[in-house]
Amino acid sequence: GMAVSELRAQTVAVVDDGDTLVVAFSDADEREVLLLQRAAGFDDQDRQLGMDTYCLATADQATVYGGVASWSFDGSVLVLHLSDNAATALSVERVVHVIVDGEAPADLKSAISKVLRQSARPRSADTDR
Repeated sequence: GMAVSELRAQTVAVVDDGDTLVVAFSDADEREVLLLQRAAGFDDQDRQLGMDTYCLATADQATVYGGVASWSFDGSVLVLHLSDNAATALSVERVVHVIVDGEAPADLKSAISKVLRQSARPRSADTDR
């Protein structure tokens, strides 16, 4: 079968401070962390740098903008299909399963979809060539 990276999330948090919406998953000892983040607004510099979209970050500060080809969440497992670039940048497999072991916030699915919704325009950087 295909290689899958797995994160067992004991802690799941949705934090929206008005500037940034963050969905945070972490394991029991916070060694493995996955953050899904989207800023409320973007400026011209963000757009020039291709940073006018969501970003994914891990415990060791690896960060990638965009890169989720598709995702699904059934209430207990978040499945992320990543581009080659994103998987390499985050040192994970192209398929990531985030297993929610702890209590999931009621607004988790809507928060994930708000963060991961596609940016308004297609980004050439997202093609895997």
